[in-house]
Amino acid sequence: MDTGKISEYLPDAATCTLCMNVFHDPVTLTCGHNYCHTCIQKHWGGAQSNVVCPQCQQSFDNVTLTANRQLGNVAWLIRKLQEKGVLKKPNRGVCEAHKQLLIVFCQNDQALLCAECRKSQDHTDHVLASLEGAAQTAKTEVRVFLDLLKIQKAHIRDSFLDVKMEKENLEKLMDRDNQKFSSGYKEMYEMVKTVQLDQMRAAKWINEEMEQELAILAKNHHEVRAFAKELERKFEEPAYEFLKDIKEVMARCKELLAQFPEGIFPPFKEKMWDLSLRSLFVHNTLKRCKDALPLVSLTERADVTMDRLTAHPHLLLSASKKIVTHDATPSGLLPGRRAFDTTPCILAEKGFAAGRHCWQVEVTSSGQGWAFGVMKDSVCRKGPVTISEDEGIWALLPEHLPATEPKSGTCRFRLYLDYEGGTVHFFDAATREPVALLSYAVFLGERIFPFFKLEEPNSQMRIVP
Repeated sequence: MDTGKISEYLPDAATCTLCMNVFHDPVTLTCGHNYCHTCIQKHWGGAQSNVVCPQCQQSFDNVTLTANRQLGNVAWLIRKLQEKGVLKKPNRGVCEAHKQLLIVFCQNDQALLCAECRKSQDHTDHVLASLEGAAQTAKTEVRVFLDLLKIQKAHIRDSFLDVKMEKENLEKLMDRDNQKFSSGYKEMYEMVKTVQLDQMRAAKWINEEMEQELAILAKNHHEVRAFAKELERKFEEPAYEFLKDIKEVMARCKELLAQFPEGIFPPFKEKMWDLSLRSLFVHNTLKRCKDALPLVSLTERADVTMDRLTAHPHLLLSASKKIVTHDATPSGLLPGRRAFDTTPCILAEKGFAAGRHCWQVEVTSSGQGWAFGVMKDSVCRKGPVTISEDEGIWALLPEHLPATEPKSGTCRFRLYLDYEGGTVHFFDAATREPVALLSYAVFLGERIFPFFKLEEPNSQMRIVP
């Protein structure tokens, strides 16, 4: 304790709790408490028997007041130092009701009391303590709160730094997304514009072919009509005249008929079909994009808990059902009807048959042998489990990770499931970068469940908020 603290507490050590001043002629009671001789006599009203110590409430049949000369000398020295300004006189509170010094502390009411207050019936059975003792007890309690507040302050500081870092990440993410949206919009616009130009060029080519076809048809129509009139006139000719050039007439008929064989479409007919189908495809694609954009924000954060009844015997599940660990020693229980009996896997309790859902998984492993994703309810759990989309399992495997991603240690990933869209998307939870996209998943209306696999002993998976 430094000198300033000693000088601050020194007057309190030589203060009478009745007058709250430095002792004058201090006397000591049998219980060990000290008071000014005048103060204690006044407090007892001059009585010498059947009295009570004001501090500890010990009663005395016959009181003995012993002069404490050493304490008196210390008190005299303190008064002199106070007179010279070396020591400051302590501030003493005054009771607002009785205008007397506050001398004791009521533990029950947590209130300061003067001599008159302590005589009140309101405090008859209450626990009273000296100011120094009560202050020391309160300081001990406050110290506990202070330590807790320091811990809370550290947590708040860490949370502040986390939020600040997330805010910076958000700004970077928004800048990146703005660039992606801008470039994506431009790419989409250019693609639509290119398709539009292709359609216009194709329509122009078809139109030119139609004009050529119309010219040919008009010419042929004129030739056929003129030849038909010529034939009608020829029917009126005599036999000799009719047969004289019959060979040329028949050849001409066959020639005109051969120009448009039955069942043969002009070339632009198929191109018209292609043009119509392309327009329909572009229209449907843009419509799906338009319909899907408002649903981007409708991804539901799934509260995933694992199902103990599906766990392989080597997989131990925590009480919270959110942590699964591979134990080299099996549980000894026989796998149930719904459990995996060969490959160490486990499913979640609840599955999905519609909607968009996401959850986050923390993987702790020394390398290979882990996987997580979704699995169809119909996949067989007896015998070896093969992880493939053809088998009805869409999962992230270590080999899916980029070369820069650590294959061992602890990693966090976030899974996004779009049931209707048929996609299972995996992201690095720390960088928010995409890791793997399993698209064109066909669930066929079947319920699918979050799926977890751990082959290495002591490896662990945890569902994190």
